[in-house]
Amino acid sequence: MTIKEIHDYIVFILNKETTGYVSHNDIDAAIDRGQMSKFMELYGNPKQYQPGRPIPPVAYGQTQKISDDLRYFKMRRQFTANANGVLDLGNFTNSGGGNNPEYLHLLGLYVVGTLNNTTNNSYVVADGAVTYSQGTLDRTYSKPVQVVSEDQLADRLVSQVSAPSALSPIAILGDAGRKIQLFPEIEHSGYIMYLTRPTTPLFSHVVDGRKIVHNPTNTVATFTAGSTLTLPNGTIVNAGATYTLPGSRNLDWPEDCINDIINKALNALGVHLEDLNVTQYTEVKNQTGL
Repeated sequence: MTIKEIHDYIVFILNKETTGYVSHNDIDAAIDRGQMSKFMELYGNPKQYQPGRPIPPVAYGQTQKISDDLRYFKMRRQFTANANGVLDLGNFTNSGGGNNPEYLHLLGLYVVGTLNNTTNNSYVVADGAVTYSQGTLDRTYSKPVQVVSEDQLADRLVSQVSAPSALSPIAILGDAGRKIQLFPEIEHSGYIMYLTRPTTPLFSHVVDGRKIVHNPTNTVATFTAGSTLTLPNGTIVNAGATYTLPGSRNLDWPEDCINDIINKALNALGVHLEDLNVTQYTEVKNQTGL
């Protein structure tokens, strides 16, 4: 569904003529909160954890359906930590928000490298004779990085059995969650897999007299004002003058997740309007998942 189709459906359910006024900006905000609620539900809601059960009933990786629902937000990026083993998460940016515009939840981390001059002995059988030869070979490796907690870090650093090494590094999240520190504190190269924040939806529009002018494309579009109007950024446009609207942003979710996000948005809007009918409607929809 496009962002316009979602807005039209929400307006239809709310029946604003009798319920009250809700702006398209309010609807965008409710949709964004709804999709983040859906995101947390699929990744794993901490409130659903139970004593002795470290995994909630619904969590990432439990079923193929959950993995498929979050597939648009999976990222795999190559990285090179600095000479002190610091991986800056701020290097991964997109249209999201916050200190780390793209990174949201870590899925996996591994380092890659080359082992030089490793043993590569060979045996050749010919005419009933076995010929043995010694040799060396450069081999590439991929090693997972274990992310540990701060109380585990000190024990690992002084351990004689499981101390971190270039072939078996460990890491912690630090610097207000903006960086990952790898140990040993040397340069590491590898790949990071993570979930990114869903794109904030935008119904790009302006009110021109009694008409809503909407830009349905995802790029900037030019329009002519039918009457004097004020753009979202506060710019006043005289009647007959041209103006531009930024592109709209649709939801990056599979089609069968859109209804659930709409229901979550409607629930918030129903509370905002003090409309018991809308709230009851969305509660039933959220319980049935339809």
